[in-house]
Amino acid sequence: MSTYIRTRHSLESSLEIKTDAQKRMMQNALEIIDESVKEVRAVSHSMMPNALLKSGLGVAVREFLNRISSTDKLKIELEIHGLNERLESTMETILFRVLQEIVTNIIKHSQATMVTIQITRHDEELTLIVEDNGIGFDITKIKSEGIGLKNIQSRIEFLNGTVHFDTQPEKGTTVIIEVPIK
Repeated sequence: MSTYIRTRHSLESSLEIKTDAQKRMMQNALEIIDESVKEVRAVSHSMMPNALLKSGLGVAVREFLNRISSTDKLKIELEIHGLNERLESTMETILFRVLQEIVTNIIKHSQATMVTIQITRHDEELTLIVEDNGIGFDITKIKSEGIGLKNIQSRIEFLNGTVHFDTQPEKGTTVIIEVPIK
């Protein structure tokens, strides 16, 4: 039995509902909550690419990059080494979302014409390197203002990994992520 169902049953049994009007109000509230839970699950499932669920990080990244690199303005090169086996699903999801965030930021802000992405699985660590030839940025200003970089850092910290941003104005950007593999 799920935590949600146990909580619902616990709530129903612990409240003193005496009138028919109270029963109807409780039933309406529970129906609204049930519907909300279903909608949240549907949204979260639709946000997860099928390729990630079925085939893993490498295939999902390739499909994502194929969808966005259809323009002539940005050339994206992808190199994947040693990713023959699936990673733990939470790790795959987080790394995919982080890569999406980085690439989206490149498209929106960097004015880059070339992006190189390397994903390398070592015995005890996965390394993700993203380099662009864009305009770069002042990391000190972005770190104090931008939620995107904080989001990336917190996701990677959740995996006990590290993120290093190497950038400066007019010099492009390199993002190096290292995550231990359990």
